[in-house]
Amino acid sequence: MKTLLLPILSIFLCGQLHAQGAPLTRTSPINIEQVPLAPGAGLVDRDADHATVAMNSERDIVVAFHTSRTDISQTMKQVEYAYYEWQSGDTWTHLKTEVIGSTGHNPLGLNQQIVKCERPDVVAVGDKFFIIWTRRYQSASEPNEPAVLECAWLEKSSPGVVAIRNNGLAFGLGFELDAHVPNPLGLPGLREFYVKDCAGVPDAVILNDAGLAAGSVKVAVVYPHQTDGFTSGTSGARKFDSRVITCTLDSANTLTKGPFEDLQNQIPFNGPTSPGGGASAGLILPDLAPSPEDNAFWLIAETQTMAVSLPHGKIRLQYWQFDAGTGSWELQASKTYKSPSFPYVKPYVRRRPNVSSFPEVGLNPTVTLAFNKKDPNPPVGGDGSTNVVLDQVEYDGNGFVTPTTPLALWPNDPAFGDGKPVPLRGKVGASIPSCFADRAPGLLATCDIVTNNLTVLDTNAYDSVARPAAAYHYHLGAANPHYVVPIWEKKIAAGGPTIIWIGVF
Repeated sequence: MKTLLLPILSIFLCGQLHAQGAPLTRTSPINIEQVPLAPGAGLVDRDADHATVAMNSERDIVVAFHTSRTDISQTMKQVEYAYYEWQSGDTWTHLKTEVIGSTGHNPLGLNQQIVKCERPDVVAVGDKFFIIWTRRYQSASEPNEPAVLECAWLEKSSPGVVAIRNNGLAFGLGFELDAHVPNPLGLPGLREFYVKDCAGVPDAVILNDAGLAAGSVKVAVVYPHQTDGFTSGTSGARKFDSRVITCTLDSANTLTKGPFEDLQNQIPFNGPTSPGGGASAGLILPDLAPSPEDNAFWLIAETQTMAVSLPHGKIRLQYWQFDAGTGSWELQASKTYKSPSFPYVKPYVRRRPNVSSFPEVGLNPTVTLAFNKKDPNPPVGGDGSTNVVLDQVEYDGNGFVTPTTPLALWPNDPAFGDGKPVPLRGKVGASIPSCFADRAPGLLATCDIVTNNLTVLDTNAYDSVARPAAAYHYHLGAANPHYVVPIWEKKIAAGGPTIIWIGVF
């Protein structure tokens, strides 16, 4: 088991709450506080979940998440962001929380005036932030659920003032990166965008690009589009395409997008969408990590086939780079985590992959990755709990190799289900956790939030605690230059709202 140096050993939390509205402070032991919701944009006690977090070069923090708008309908959601401005002494002032993806827009012009916005991702790009989300049409008249992929950039136009860059569109409407175009005849040049089972869950990554104009910044976004299996319910055969598109913000605050490209076609996700046979709200779930090389990134995603009538999940790790000669993204290396096929396949559910890197000039691109693994048919006395697989991979220019510095395995225990792992990779020599996850005894829903050395960040003394996310930032010149910002969801009491909590250490 990996031993973490101080102050990480002293970050036991056990519910130390910071008064809401007080400055967020970097402390050890870590204090946490509730992330405020956007005022006047739904019920005061609405659920907030699926949060992601990033810290920029100014040490400002943005948390992006969606909230439930049950005041409109039981399934409606909107995307919000909370902006924390760094102050001297490693404290942060909460500047604002506001809606960035509003339900009140119908860019496809369909017979649905209120449209769900959900599952955002946020990444820091220099002193700016980029947020991406899916606008998802769900109605009886649209059973395949067409969608729009929307985004916006955030930056401080002056101290204490946050500007949304979306090419001057209306409040709550994002810049369009992809949008469904009906194509019942399969005509070339028209792009459908369906998200019924995959939810179109996007992920973004910063790109280095030596050819960018001065003052411009650029990201890539990867997201799934469903092609088959719309009527199969929760246990059928489905197919998806994996798409990539870039977005650039120039010095005049104008957004442009690159050409569409499919990275992979006909990705299968067959069988049940969750080990118990119930419905899962998102499949494929791509996650990206940056590279020190120009126009390159890491991609991890899930796929699933069936073996002996049981789900056999596979996790694919890939390294992609844009080839200016061919004008397309080229796969440089790939690795699949799956069961061996000899003498027979032992099926495992493998889901929820995530990948993390910290690009350093002069070093090979390297990532830490994590995903869940569960035996859907364990032998008598076998481990039927959900486990975390934690690994690291290096790209040496020819293919994938194992880094020379070992990474400790996640300490799985058959008495616990460890879920929703989030790896975290920092600068070489940084003493930070390599992974966060939620840990529940047996089949109970309540969890601890733990790190890879089983340090407890929050306890299951509440109705539920789950779904961690984390950001790392290295700030040269700071007394402790290694910043870690964990967030997670917590429901204090049964029937109460799900709340996002944040801390810094």
